[in-house]
This record gives sequence, structure tokens and C-alpha cells, in this order.
Amino acid sequence: MFDRRALEEALSTIGAAPRYRMTMPHSLAIPNLLGNTDMLSIIPESLARDLATRGSFLMRPTPYAANASTFSAVWHSRSDHDPAQQWLRDKVASAAGKALSDS
Repeated sequence: MFDRRALEEALSTIGAAPRYRMTMPHSLAIPNLLGNTDMLSIIPESLARDLATRGSFLMRPTPYAANASTFSAVWHSRSDHDPAQQWLRDKVASAAGKALSDS
């Protein structure tokens, strides 16, 4: 979910390169993986803020200007009028709106 090239370019300006130990398809598993290690991770700001608030982890800005991420929801058109699908889409949109207003 992050721009590897931007990280590599930012670190190259100080003569460094990232040392990737592992990559994850999503960020929710990362806190359990990092718990007792000296590793760090680039994760969504909302998750980082939550972990930092709990005192579990430290939060620091990236060494470069991070690009915004775009998320999309997709569903089959036959589900457009399904009440359960509409309810779920409304909940997701509401949560996303709250997350954006909190940042």
C-alpha cells in the first residue's frame, strides 16, 4: 500500500536503502508481527495513530511525501437494491467519512 519507489528514492539521498524483511498483503497483521522486534513498518496513518494512542508503538512521519491512497468498493449491479448490501455500503461509507474527518 505504500510507494516503494518513493521510499527507495528518499533513502538514496542519504546513501541508504530499505532492508525489506517481509511484505504483507494487508496492514492489520503487522502489529502482531512487530511486537517484539526491532523492525518498523509503513502502515496507514489511522492504524498508526491508534497503535500510538494505545502506547503499543511509536508513530513517525515517512521520510518523504506519501501519496494518498484511493480505495474503491465494487459489487455486482444485481445487488444495487439489495437491502443488506445497501446497509453494508452505507456503513462502510460512513466509517470512511469518519476516518477522513479524523485525519
